[in-house]
Amino acid sequence: MSYDLEAIEAECAAQQLACLRISEHEVEITLEPNCVLYFANLVEEEDTMIGFKDTPWHSHDDLTVMTSADTSAELGPVEVVRLLSSGQMLVVSQWIDGKLHDRWLTHRDDRLDLKYLEPNEELRVKPMA
Repeated sequence: MSYDLEAIEAECAAQQLACLRISEHEVEITLEPNCVLYFANLVEEEDTMIGFKDTPWHSHDDLTVMTSADTSAELGPVEVVRLLSSGQMLVVSQWIDGKLHDRWLTHRDDRLDLKYLEPNEELRVKPMA
């Protein structure tokens, strides 16, 4: 499976999101300053990847998200872009001691597991719409 990077670019244009083709196999979408979502076709590994620049979180192939405590959905990259634009997909940023530690995508209907939060940890959940 490969991501259709042209379709991602077209959806970004339709949703008025800043999209940059950084190579034949990579696209970056700037959701806000210092929040860049990255899609890549990893040709050598015959794999795909979606993730945020400068954070460890990433996913391969279609993105599986929880849409309730009991249900999930698999989302292709174009649908991820569409849901980000509509506010149904949210960006969660994990800050530890005032520094960005990680960032990931979640569906707005998913429940965040907060029972393991540390006193120096903060989660910021934000729609991009």
